[in-house]
Amino acid sequence: MKCTKTREKEVDFAQLRTRLLRKSRRYGSEAEDLVQEAILKLFTHLAEGAEIDNLEAYATTTLHNLARSRWRKMVATEEFDEGMTVTEADASVHLEARETLAAIDALPYHQASLLRLVAKGTQSPYDIASRTGLPLGTVNSRLARARARLRDLTDS
Repeated sequence: MKCTKTREKEVDFAQLRTRLLRKSRRYGSEAEDLVQEAILKLFTHLAEGAEIDNLEAYATTTLHNLARSRWRKMVATEEFDEGMTVTEADASVHLEARETLAAIDALPYHQASLLRLVAKGTQSPYDIASRTGLPLGTVNSRLARARARLRDLTDS
């Protein structure tokens, strides 16, 4: 099917559709639907009086954008079952955490205070050094000794 001239060039939509179908195969089972929708948008755009320099490039871009739009709308959902709604308390984790905190309290103050900072979320020795005013080497050595002693106290 031929359309009126666009920028002094006649368009063969049957050939355009064939080329778009070939390009759209990578979009899966919806390829033909996407091509039809892209051509419909192209017809609408041309009917409104728009002039398009490269019709095939415009149609290909429209096809790609339609496919991306459909992918964005896809939301992976899964059905809830009873196991997902309730989480059971893990007593062993709570006991281990309590034992670890007790072991930290048993350490010398200068080691325990640094490990408490780590437990509160300060992970970088540089941050700990700047917070405490201690040299970086001192922080590193105290943390190393504290962790070694903590392993001995918790048998892990």
